[in-house]
This record gives sequence, C-alpha cells and structure tokens, in this order.
Amino acid sequence: MSATDPNWSWRDDETEEDRQVSDLIADGVHEFDAYGQVYGLDPDMVRRESSRSHVELQRLPGEPLDQVVRRLYDEWLETQFIAAERYTRGVLTNRAGRAAGVDGRALLSGPQSRADRYASDELRAWWEQHPRITLVEFRAQMLGRASDVKAARRAREQRR
Repeated sequence: MSATDPNWSWRDDETEEDRQVSDLIADGVHEFDAYGQVYGLDPDMVRRESSRSHVELQRLPGEPLDQVVRRLYDEWLETQFIAAERYTRGVLTNRAGRAAGVDGRALLSGPQSRADRYASDELRAWWEQHPRITLVEFRAQMLGRASDVKAARRAREQRR
C-alpha cells in the first residue's frame, strides 16, 4: 500500500522495532532513550548524532560548523527571549538592572555574573524551568565534540 491509498496507515509500513519505539514514546519515554533501548544504542550518542545532523542540515554552502551553531544559538535565544518576556510579563530585569539601563534580552546570554546581578525574580523563576544555556554549552549539545563538551563542563563548574 502507499500513502495515496485512502486506507493506508503509516503503521502498515512500520517494522517491529518501529512499533516498539513508538510504544515506548507513547508510554512517556523520550524518543532518543526509546530508540537507544530498542536498537541497543547509547541514548547520548543518538542525541549527539541527531543534533549534529540537524546542524549539517542547517548549514549553508561554505559555512563553517561553528558559524551554523552561532546562528542556531541566536535563533534559539530569540525564542527564549519571547517566551521569557511572555512569562515574566516583560519584567526581565530587577530594579538595579533597570536603573543601570540593562536590556533584559542581554541577560539570556553573556556572563552569568551579569545575569545573577540584574535578573528579576520572575526571570529567575522562569530559568528554573528553562535553564539558561551559554553558547559554549549550546555548541557542546549541538556538535558533541570532546573539546566543546570539556569547555561546557568547565563553564558550568565556574558558575557554581
């Protein structure tokens, strides 16, 4: 059967492994964990390969990987800003931040010390559910290169 047949269902073409993955996901297992479990793969490796593949798909001709990641990070930051602004009802900075003229958007990236100093209580509450991620951490997630992972780990340790 094919997709043009009105009686066709995607389940008709599914393998037993596909069904197992689908069932695990339906039971609340994250897709990478489900795929790893069914196919005997490390879920972290599956995540890394998926992220790397996404970066490669977004790559423009001749564009270096790090530039692609930076562009994707900037896009991600924009969605974070919109969501944070909506959640906080526009109150991203505290009184000291407003007095210093700090743009709330700037708190989503850049030095953690600046975010700690000027973030509003509302933004801090939002970060509890949507952790702040630096470019270094984003790059490590997207590319999974050992050097990036090491740099992200170092950055997280310095924040503590």
